Amino acid sequence: MPSGAWLWAAAAGASTVSPLTDVVYKPATAQCGPRYPSDTASFAHFFVIVGTCYAVPMLVVGVCNSLTFAVIRGHGLRMRLHTTEQWRRIGGQQRHIATTLLLVVVSFAIAWTPWVVYAFYAVFADSHDVQLPDIINPIVSLLHATVH
Repeated sequence: MPSGAWLWAAAAGASTVSPLTDVVYKPATAQCGPRYPSDTASFAHFFVIVGTCYAVPMLVVGVCNSLTFAVIRGHGLRMRLHTTEQWRRIGGQQRHIATTLLLVVVSFAIAWTPWVVYAFYAVFADSHDVQLPDIINPIVSLLHATVH
């Protein structure tokens, strides 16, 4: 599974310099990147990148954490029935695990959601002549870098 993620990351990065899109400097941003989509191929590239690098990981992490929470809850119920260990200690361990998993999901969402919102706004603004405020991209980039 990790090798698949690394391979997809390499393919997604390489697709930026493919015929699907052009790399350009964008005014009021802190980096170069793909030109804002204007044709079918570049819109397809945008949706594939956002879908596979944001939506799919959020879905997978959400499902996996839900299943993990269910297993933890079931384990706690079994422990309550079949052990002499204090419930406070069992519950404390479970809360610690649940808190850690929740922090992972929240950190991912905090790091990536502003970028996704920014990207959708930039792509689907009524006119590409409308300039985003100069401060937006550095804030989004800084927030992403700080969380990671």
